[in-house]
Amino acid sequence: MYLFRLVEALREDYRLVARLLGDDAFFALCAGYVGAHPSRNPSLARLGAELPAFLRERPAPRPDLADLAALEWARAEAFIAPDSAPLDETAVRTLGAGAASALDALASWCGEGLIARIAP
Repeated sequence: MYLFRLVEALREDYRLVARLLGDDAFFALCAGYVGAHPSRNPSLARLGAELPAFLRERPAPRPDLADLAALEWARAEAFIAPDSAPLDETAVRTLGAGAASALDALASWCGEGLIARIAP
């Protein structure tokens, strides 16, 4: 029963990896992973921290699977990270033109909802 809970916790953080592998292969991957990297934190939110490296250490059905896992883990980390103060206009201006262009592109990509929160 405990293994199933761990697999479900990993599935929450690695939804796309799970979808690409399918249920049986994802379960097998997770069983091997938690055997090699047992939970050492009271929060299951930290369980998947080493999965991208674990995937890089062994043959994978897709060459980009470890990269996808790293991207999904970055999203999971951002979700549980403490809130930080938003950048004000002065701080954004000090980042330089390249960073401002990146922020503009991100805002356009995310849609009007983000733009409404950034621009007064």
